[in-house]
Amino acid sequence: MVNAAGLSAIALSIDDDGSSSCSVMKIATDGHYLDSPRNMENQRSFLIAAGRVDWLVICNSPGEFVVKPRVASIVSLIHFGKPY
Repeated sequence: MVNAAGLSAIALSIDDDGSSSCSVMKIATDGHYLDSPRNMENQRSFLIAAGRVDWLVICNSPGEFVVKPRVASIVSLIHFGKPY
């Protein structure tokens, strides 16, 4: 996934339909694979402008899942901490 939102930072998470449990692991950042998959704190990734991330998503049953963004400006991140 790529953050193409200009000057905004984005927090991404998986939103399932409530009937399935999904495990989300980060496997790459900005095109560089990690030595091993990493569990993500709170099951979400934070992307700065033009940032990239690759996830491995494993769910215990089939279904429809939504990648949910939360947008925050860089100014709010500097002054107020995490946007989510």
